[in-house]
Amino acid sequence: MAYGSTARVVYNNLSLLGAAELGMIFTNRNSLNYKYFKETTNVPTYILSSRDYISTVEYESAILDLLTMHSIDVIFLNYDRLLGQTLLNAYPLSIYNVHLSLLPFFRGTESISKSFANDMLFYGSTINAIDEQVDRGHIIAQACLAREHGEGIESFTHKL
Repeated sequence: MAYGSTARVVYNNLSLLGAAELGMIFTNRNSLNYKYFKETTNVPTYILSSRDYISTVEYESAILDLLTMHSIDVIFLNYDRLLGQTLLNAYPLSIYNVHLSLLPFFRGTESISKSFANDMLFYGSTINAIDEQVDRGHIIAQACLAREHGEGIESFTHKL
């Protein structure tokens, strides 16, 4: 499972992953990438907003129902909120985050703007295991890019 532009990159490069398949797309907002998956692919695509649920447990239970319905066994996220125990307990050691900075630098939200504002010479993204703490799970992989002299935040963000 993945969403947004990260999901689109995964989808367009599935052949590199061997027998892996993209079993489901879930997002919390009606974006262009959501519309792309909904209208042009056969990948089941859903919008679930936490605002539509009374509690985190109820929200994550609805997500868990979709994951179970589609027999999802590994989850990749590009997610801007902490996961609760409902998902963490259901998928121990099987949830991974695509974080848009080179962890351990710039944990949490707005990592791209923090990295840019700190004039980092290198930037990139990290895939890390999810646990109860913000962006502190085991680092699985990182991709590093050199920042070009005079590069603006739009180019900086687009490359990630």
